[in-house]
Amino acid sequence: NPHGTQEETARLDILAAPLITTQLPKQEETVSGKDVTLRVAVRGSPRPEAQWFFNDTPIASENVKFDEEKSEYQLLVRQPTVATSEGTYRVILKNDLGETESTPCVLTVLEPVKLTKASPTSDVVDLKVGEPFEISFDVGGKEAPKVQLTKDGKEVKFTSVEGTRHVYSIPEVKPEHQAPLNITQSLTDLNTLLGQNGTLSITCDAFPAPKVT
Repeated sequence: NPHGTQEETARLDILAAPLITTQLPKQEETVSGKDVTLRVAVRGSPRPEAQWFFNDTPIASENVKFDEEKSEYQLLVRQPTVATSEGTYRVILKNDLGETESTPCVLTVLEPVKLTKASPTSDVVDLKVGEPFEISFDVGGKEAPKVQLTKDGKEVKFTSVEGTRHVYSIPEVKPEHQAPLNITQSLTDLNTLLGQNGTLSITCDAFPAPKVT
């Protein structure tokens, strides 16, 4: 009025049950040991409380965060492994007016192939013709990997495969089983008389037969 003004303010809160605006992805992948964060955006007043589940088992709250600016609930999965972290995740959000549940998210943990040589212990093996030879190693992985043994760039079939153990054996080795060229007798000095023939020779084991110049 002509003698002055007075103003009062009041806050109006619209109460609402939780409503998910951004769902969890149906599938998520991560590499073993690499942290991954699952996110879901929710509207609701009062602010909903979140309970996360892994394979229907409640998850402790120490790895759960809320981003107020994005109204986003986050779950951090630390150092995931196939045994401890791979499975189905979901979250239930609840306030005084109701509750809602997210769509499930299946987390897949990828693991690299593990190759361990069992025998021989040395990378170089010296054998005589007729002696046995065996190479064996264990191959592990989440999904059964394709294993290929090659010699001189060509695939060689395994003698036996039992579980993760792969074995290639030769009962009696022959010169053609050798991969690199092996000179068993080198050139030696040769003395000959004028007008007489002389022969230079070397002895080598190799397969296939090498070109000699």
